[in-house]
Amino acid sequence: MDQKRTLIKKIAPFTALGFCILDSFLLDPFLLFIIGLMLTWVEVRMFLKRGTSYLMPLSFLTLFLFWSISISLFFNLSWVHWIARLCHAQNGRDWMLNSGVFHFNIESPSELTLVISGFLFALYPLWLWLGIQCGYILFGRKATHRGVISLFSLRPNPKP
Repeated sequence: MDQKRTLIKKIAPFTALGFCILDSFLLDPFLLFIIGLMLTWVEVRMFLKRGTSYLMPLSFLTLFLFWSISISLFFNLSWVHWIARLCHAQNGRDWMLNSGVFHFNIESPSELTLVISGFLFALYPLWLWLGIQCGYILFGRKATHRGVISLFSLRPNPKP
């Protein structure tokens, strides 16, 4: 069990970073929600059993990664060009706005597009928070709570 926990500790930051690479306005809400679920599971099942809580720092780190990569893509900063190329987009703004699905003007976006983009960036904490709250429902809020997911467990409930 300790090997499993050690492995999860090692790969969790890289998993979050891997999700960040897929940044776009279309994918970010889902990715942040899923990361919120994952953070809650790691928090409840691993850290709270030892009496420590890392949910806030991990949440801030996740938001920092998403905002830094997403905003850099939106403003076509040179250090993220490889992400746009990886996603077969013309540039970072093309990937953020169109995601290979839509056809917004990326050369000179309208003021409305810029306002909506700013609003979508501002919603990032909401998507992560919703994932964390659903994680609490699924996995419980404390290490002793089993959460809704325990209803589908094949293991019998431990006696208190």
